[in-house]
Amino acid sequence: MMPMTTEDQTPGRVNSQASEPQAGWSGDGSPHRGTPMTVQPITPEMVAEAISREDWHFYTDPDGNILIEPWEYDSDMEGGLVFHVGLEGDDRDLLVVKVRCDRRFPPDRMTELLRLVNTHHSEFRWPKVVINNVGGVLELNTEMHLDLSPGIHPRLLHEVIDSAFSHGHGFFIWLARRLRGDPEPNRLGVHRPEIGISLEGLEDLEEPPDDAPGTGPE
Repeated sequence: MMPMTTEDQTPGRVNSQASEPQAGWSGDGSPHRGTPMTVQPITPEMVAEAISREDWHFYTDPDGNILIEPWEYDSDMEGGLVFHVGLEGDDRDLLVVKVRCDRRFPPDRMTELLRLVNTHHSEFRWPKVVINNVGGVLELNTEMHLDLSPGIHPRLLHEVIDSAFSHGHGFFIWLARRLRGDPEPNRLGVHRPEIGISLEGLEDLEEPPDDAPGTGPE
């Protein structure tokens, strides 16, 4: 997916007026889980429809690739996010979702970043993370590639894209906390609770009687 410039982009947004529900969607714009799972060939229009179901401003290039209006700076990530969604491949049936954080790093931190990315890949299945050297600075992207040559149901397409966004967002929170040395976070950036068993007070427990359930001879 090639980066888009403002000259290549056509603005889009959610239509606030009520419209007839389409297959796979309820009248309020949310996925309708009672709809039969009718698989449809993937098209740029389907991707745009899935994106438009959220209250996001986005731009579309002439090939149908979508750039969602960047998210503003978030202190948890120490940066903002940019989302790209598009179809690639000879038949335009490979769904590609990329999440990029606008936080940049100097090239001398490549080893540190590679170590953290390898740690993340070894601990979590999603997402794939790529480090790029762009103009002498390092930037990170999360990527999801999905072969949709068999087609997909519109509701499932929406959920796949939403999941890729969520996992990308979670990775950058995870990365920022690791770089700060915060307590171990999980993939979605939520601290793992400390789990332990206290033995305090066990010495005061009385022995169960011989006829208590589970204490008799086998």
